Amino acid sequence: MEKANEITLIAMSYFGGKAVVKFSEDGWDVVSDDRKAQDGYLHLDASAPGGIPDDLTEPVKIQLMRYLYKHHHDLPGLGVPPQIKYFRGYSLDDVERLGNDGEHGYYNQVIK
Repeated sequence: MEKANEITLIAMSYFGGKAVVKFSEDGWDVVSDDRKAQDGYLHLDASAPGGIPDDLTEPVKIQLMRYLYKHHHDLPGLGVPPQIKYFRGYSLDDVERLGNDGEHGYYNQVIK
C-alpha cells in the first residue's frame, strides 16, 4: 500500500462556510476559508481532493503534528478523527516532540 504525500482536510463552520487546508511534506496551505465565524475543526472528508488516504508519509504526519501545535489562532483546529487515523503508534510525547519542537505544551500554549 502506497502512502499519500498530501491530504486535504475540511472544517465546516456552525455559522456557515468552510475552511479547506491542504497538507504536504513541505507544510500546509489554506486553500480557502469562507467561514462566517472562526470556529470548527479540520476533519477527514471523502469529497476532498484525494479523498481519505489509508496512510500518509512520515513528513506529512509531522506537518499535521506541527499544525496541531503551531497553527494560527484564526485557523480551525485539527479534529480528533485525523489524529486517531494518522497518529496511531505515536505516543503523546512523540507528537509533542515532533509537532512542538520538543516543547511540552497544549495546542498553541507552551508549558515549560
